[in-house]
Amino acid sequence: MSRYVIHSDEALVFRDGRPFGDAGIVDSGIVQWPLPPTIIGMMRTQVGLSRDPGYFSDPGKRQHNIRRIKSITSDLILPMWQEAHKSEWRFLYPVPADALLLDGQDASCYSVHGFAFHKPEEDEGINLPWSNWLLPTTTSREKPAQDAPGLWFEEKFFTWLQNYTFPDELQFRELGVPWPQVETRMHTAIGTFGTAQTGQLFSTQGIRLQSAGKGKRESKGRYGIGVVLSGLEPGDNPTGACRFGGERKIGQVELQPVDFPACPGWFEEDRFLRLVLISPGNFGSWAPDWLRPSPNESETPWRELPQSAIKVRLVSAFIPRWMPVSGWDFEQRQPRATRKLVPAGAVYVIKLHRPEESPEAARLLWGRSIADDPDGSNGYDVVCVGKLNVTDHGGKHTEIVE
Repeated sequence: MSRYVIHSDEALVFRDGRPFGDAGIVDSGIVQWPLPPTIIGMMRTQVGLSRDPGYFSDPGKRQHNIRRIKSITSDLILPMWQEAHKSEWRFLYPVPADALLLDGQDASCYSVHGFAFHKPEEDEGINLPWSNWLLPTTTSREKPAQDAPGLWFEEKFFTWLQNYTFPDELQFRELGVPWPQVETRMHTAIGTFGTAQTGQLFSTQGIRLQSAGKGKRESKGRYGIGVVLSGLEPGDNPTGACRFGGERKIGQVELQPVDFPACPGWFEEDRFLRLVLISPGNFGSWAPDWLRPSPNESETPWRELPQSAIKVRLVSAFIPRWMPVSGWDFEQRQPRATRKLVPAGAVYVIKLHRPEESPEAARLLWGRSIADDPDGSNGYDVVCVGKLNVTDHGGKHTEIVE
């Protein structure tokens, strides 16, 4: 496996594939971060051009080369951050959906809380058919913070996975960074005589992978896109300048030495585990088939982890609003069907049949795809694993009433 980081000084344009230009649609379906197909597609292009400048343009070899280049896959794609005037890159992680961020006593601080869980009572009306499903509850009556950081630093993310709480309030810059700034440009169609045409307005949007560090809530530095590639052949070299995203903006691909952290040794006879998506989930539904219970079942069943005899069952989930994505099939030269993705940060709570198997279950799941076909995930569906039966800063255990 080879590790790279992509960065750029331009406003990069990434779209979700929704129709652009129809009546009433004046923007381009901007996404706040490029999706895995965009990234792996660009990296495959870089590899192909490093093999031969005409790798994709030779009519006699084009189809063969496209099929061949698909052997290059990505095991992990994550945002990265580089502080100003520093050379080292660090991983960033999406905010877990089971983290309730509230404004702190100071205007620049936040308190972060987890949830307690209980089975539905007889007088609680829900539309879920599973009797063993656990509902998350909180005693907080405050509104969630509106401008909290969208990406967490590794230290804070791992603290959340291990402890499911923070003992003290945290400042914005301690917790993480915001998503990259969106830059909007308004355009108009130009007529035959070089004048603007009435009513022919449209906008394009791009994200800036640089932060000027203005204000109390932003650090000065730049974002990068960390990519781990497998399947490279001797002599393949995707580094250097690249065309990235819409409008053929310029990016840079560099080697980076930072490795994804190994599974921690926190786990010991944990009855419950939390699976936190660190990349979008491309399951075709709200969870992978092997884990998702059927609506016809009275309770969520025991299922075996992929390539393992460890039995788990899904007992709760935190799923943000789905994301639309389409794209262009470079091989078939036609649009791809629109899909619904589970956003990064979604959380699945699983119960283990044998709690003593939790260290092995965490090791099998850590930093890997939980899709039904993990070998074809290409950067989608990757999870980190967190504990749930932990103590909060008041000395009490997270309440789980079954």
